[in-house]
Amino acid sequence: MGGQAMPEPVWCVVANVITERPYGPDGAEIRSGTKHFRPGAKLYIIDAYSGMSENVIVIGRHRGSNLYCRMVVPVWHLENFRVKLAYSPQVIQLANEHFSTRRIKTGWSEQEALQMCEAFPLWQQLKKAT
Repeated sequence: MGGQAMPEPVWCVVANVITERPYGPDGAEIRSGTKHFRPGAKLYIIDAYSGMSENVIVIGRHRGSNLYCRMVVPVWHLENFRVKLAYSPQVIQLANEHFSTRRIKTGWSEQEALQMCEAFPLWQQLKKAT
């Protein structure tokens, strides 16, 4: 039967948005989730700004529209890091669009995703130390 071939899955680090986070001067307020993602939302981390050790590029369902979107999120707004293959056609499409803008063919290999998964908690510790 003729049909569209499934797109090739991509390796990524999956994380969840933290439930509550400090906000404002000296963290006086508590916010739920982030501006764009609900607390506990599942995000697919497809890339990172390694030099700064602060921000990651994620794909997830936007809290307003529930449509998949690609955003830059501070790594300290995330928890429960794990490595997975993304099979969702929308996630794969947005990831591949990102890779094409970076002029790279694909994202991380499984091994690179594992290394990043280990690095992100260390990035969070760097933030807490400053």
